[in-house]
Amino acid sequence: MCLTRFVALLFLIVLSSCSARESKPLQNSFYYWQFNAPATDSFSSGAASLGVEHFYLHYMDVGWDDRLHVPVPIAQLQTRQWAGQIPVMHTPVVFITKKVFRNISDAWCDTLAEKISIRINKMSEEMTKTSPKTDMPNEIQIDCDWTAQSKEKYFTFLKKLKSINPSIKISATIRMYPYKYSDKMGVPPVDQGVLMCYNLGQIRDKRTHNSIFELAELKKYFRKDRYPLPLDIALPVFGWHVWFREQQLKGILYEMPAQLPASAFSLLKQGQYQVTKDTVWQGQYLREGDLLRSEYPEAASLQAAAELLKKEQPDYRRIIFFHWSSTNVYTYERLIKEIYSAY
Repeated sequence: MCLTRFVALLFLIVLSSCSARESKPLQNSFYYWQFNAPATDSFSSGAASLGVEHFYLHYMDVGWDDRLHVPVPIAQLQTRQWAGQIPVMHTPVVFITKKVFRNISDAWCDTLAEKISIRINKMSEEMTKTSPKTDMPNEIQIDCDWTAQSKEKYFTFLKKLKSINPSIKISATIRMYPYKYSDKMGVPPVDQGVLMCYNLGQIRDKRTHNSIFELAELKKYFRKDRYPLPLDIALPVFGWHVWFREQQLKGILYEMPAQLPASAFSLLKQGQYQVTKDTVWQGQYLREGDLLRSEYPEAASLQAAAELLKKEQPDYRRIIFFHWSSTNVYTYERLIKEIYSAY
């Protein structure tokens, strides 16, 4: 009897040990994609109420200068505005346009990595001086939609960035197409990836139902094998209205109220509106006959996607929502809390 109890106890200890090894610290995270600092009250209290523990801060954009034939910063986070309210846990994110790695020389791949490292370090130092409880970031993320033709230069840049910052984790965003077709698109030489589970459809195609997110479209990109890089999961909690005129995409209208003025718009079918008279909306002149396609991800579809992605990528460490704004948080607050609590 004693031997039986001993064996049973030993089994429980081993099982507990395995579970402890398999468990991983998870973080609730958000992208903050504006360059101006948010209002202190809504940002701090909102993050606390949702249980957000970490932010990816949009530090800068880098584009290509056709006149100088070099990459240049085209926008940057206003560090002074963040005095005293920088998130304790945050990761700098640098967005680099496609054009950069289509045109950059091999030598400039190294130079770009050096310049970005210097700029990130300087910006982080400026912000942490006003936030004594905040340490310097231990991760840098690069956001770039690379192609099969530009991957070699992009990957060279990433390797150089890592060699300059050996003690810092380097992560990269991974769109769904390069995720599924890694044999063609390559795998970025980084420590961690973030699987961007949105912007899946053809925005210019009037037949598209929702170019930001549809569960059926997401499923098309699932792999039969494991992606050769640990991945976190990013889901969309934002929306817009796609504006068409005479079959052509005219633009995107952001943060439009769910209820459009009945005097100027009529509902054709779910999510599609027609302009019934010339009107000015969000500074844009809309003509009679123009069409608007409302694209806001459905909460139920996002919930189902989170369930599927948990099985597809069980090694994730963060569930990340894109992107933080008072409107987005208000619209999707219940969903955000449910997904955070469940995963």
